[in-house]
Amino acid sequence: DEQLRDLEAGLQDAARRELGLMERHTREQELWGERAQAEEAVAAQLEQAHQQAEAMLVEARAHTEAATAQREQESDKAIDAAREATDALFRAEQAEEKQLEAA
Repeated sequence: DEQLRDLEAGLQDAARRELGLMERHTREQELWGERAQAEEAVAAQLEQAHQQAEAMLVEARAHTEAATAQREQESDKAIDAAREATDALFRAEQAEEKQLEAA
């Protein structure tokens, strides 16, 4: 009778240990699943941040190119205006010389 109780107690202990191991295994699987989901979420966030950074870089390059083109255009206009002023000054000097020669 006592052996039966000892055997029964041993079986109950073994069953509890087995149940504990199964619960632990299940929890470990849940944790690994949660970790995998977290890693996937972080990877997705990193990819999105990378794409946003690339888009910002493209936009910045476009602004830089537009600003450079505008500066070049303004510089060309200033050069043209300076040439026109130089030409006008030269013509005025020539006209003055002709007047002096005529006088």
